[in-house]
Amino acid sequence: MIDISVLTGERLTYISRAADMLVLSFGDDICRNYRGEWLSRYALHCQCAWRITDGHGKIVLARVDIFFPPEGEEFTVDFDWDVRGNNAFDRKSVEILSGGEVTVTAARLVNGCDIKLELSNGLRFESFADSSIEEYWRLVVRDEEDSVQLVAEPTGISEV
Repeated sequence: MIDISVLTGERLTYISRAADMLVLSFGDDICRNYRGEWLSRYALHCQCAWRITDGHGKIVLARVDIFFPPEGEEFTVDFDWDVRGNNAFDRKSVEILSGGEVTVTAARLVNGCDIKLELSNGLRFESFADSSIEEYWRLVVRDEEDSVQLVAEPTGISEV
């Protein structure tokens, strides 16, 4: 069975989202999806609580940032978080990768299903299982033809 340590040494290539689900992409782009977009060898889809902190423990980016406007912009009744580029997450995620190449220096599971990734730029990614019902995260490992997925949910971690 694959495990989260396969990310060690891989380059963090994209930080994005699908609605409110975090997508971290790692490694080289190896194939295209049905829309013709490039996909990286590894993708972490995180549906539970998560955060990225700096070397002092200060939160740089977190799950709830998706639902708020960028710094300096007022939260209004008609704020639409789901519009690309319209929320704090979309703006801050670009900044994290703007300083040059970022690689995973350590990747491990803690408390059974929580992820800790140490990054070469001094940042740390952490996920926190937060449901007794829903899937927490899945790690997609692709090659040119197929993919294998490691799925973490309340019943444990399995490969599908």
